[in-house]
Amino acid sequence: MPEPAPEEGWRARIRRLVPVDRGEVATVAWAFAQFACVLTATFVLRAVRDEMGVAGGVKQLPWLFSATFLATLALVPAYGWASMRLGRRALHVAVYGTLAISMLALWLAFTTVPAEHVRWISRVAFVWLSVINMIAVAAFWSSIVDVFSVEQGHRLFGLVAAGGTFGALVGPAIALGLAESVGFEPIFGVSALAFAAAIVCGLRLDRRVEGRPGVVSGVRPVGGSILGGLRAVARSGPLRGIAVYIALYTATSTVLYIVQAGIVEQAIADPDARTAWFARIDLAVNILAFVVQLAITGAVLRRMALGAVLVVLPVVTVVVLVVLGAWPTLAVLAIAQTIRRACEHAVAKPGRELLYAGLDREAKYKGQNAVDTVVYRACDAVAAWLVRVVGELVGGASGLLLAFGPLALVWVWWGWQLGSRARGPRVDPAPVRERDGSTRRC
Repeated sequence: MPEPAPEEGWRARIRRLVPVDRGEVATVAWAFAQFACVLTATFVLRAVRDEMGVAGGVKQLPWLFSATFLATLALVPAYGWASMRLGRRALHVAVYGTLAISMLALWLAFTTVPAEHVRWISRVAFVWLSVINMIAVAAFWSSIVDVFSVEQGHRLFGLVAAGGTFGALVGPAIALGLAESVGFEPIFGVSALAFAAAIVCGLRLDRRVEGRPGVVSGVRPVGGSILGGLRAVARSGPLRGIAVYIALYTATSTVLYIVQAGIVEQAIADPDARTAWFARIDLAVNILAFVVQLAITGAVLRRMALGAVLVVLPVVTVVVLVVLGAWPTLAVLAIAQTIRRACEHAVAKPGRELLYAGLDREAKYKGQNAVDTVVYRACDAVAAWLVRVVGELVGGASGLLLAFGPLALVWVWWGWQLGSRARGPRVDPAPVRERDGSTRRC
């Protein structure tokens, strides 16, 4: 086989970094843009939500997590009902339109409710923002795995996830600017505008893929039953495996979140300064994740076994629990959370979505939604109370973190088992066409 010309060599290198076929460019661009809008809408309020959790009292967090779970559980029938009657296209409008309206309602509440009731509005906002964060992301990925094949997922999910990280960078940056100039209330309006933009991007994406082989029509209802998602999790072995993976992820995330709240509360007394600290961590996390997603994630998903991909975050979590347990300081917390959360966005989340790609539509939409919302928030609530009980027994952040170390080791084992049993072979790198018409692998 003749050696490739120099320009072909450069094309091969670009192909390895950005493995998008010519006919996929617009589709990936709209998916990137929609995820950017979705995470701009949620991350613009993340720092405010985290500050509300600290201001309400760290000891109250188990109650807030429990309320979040109950609110999420109450929304499952509503989402199931909508999925029975609406196709992918109308579901975009219904979900993100409802979230946009709710943001405008919170903006109105914070600007009109008397000061003595603001604490209660803050608690309601904490719960609702925690709920919609999961719903918005789950709804996006449900539609994405419905329009991209398994092979495309291995090549393109890293780029799509980078769109979310871009939005997660824009959101905290906007929050910092507005909080320092006009206060936090208008941030709700920015979130509503971003959700509206997500609707537009979703509709454009759906029109791009309509009629393509293997893609179900965007107007065809998902079908099933109102509680189809929970039933799918109970009956499907793959979904149960993913649910266990999510449960282990959530338990370790909850203990880190509660420890973080305690460390920040002790180290930073001013609420505005705490909000700024949370926003800076969000920015650091998403800058790192964005770089990794553009440069590494695609190659990792194409060349590593899925089991290996799924153990990356659990291994990082084991290290974080040990290191932060030994040195529970604000500086170590900042570094540990930045690395761990960037790993979740850049590697674990895109890899986890590949587990859904080979499942049926009800599993993709309702099953995934049930796992990423109800299962996630149920484990949040249980883990929060478990953290409270274990914390009283071991005393202090160090003992608490080290006590959850064995659970993270179980997560490492389960991630490997889950990825090894997943359907579908690993996808080899895409071919590059030579000048003589032959092809070779990158």
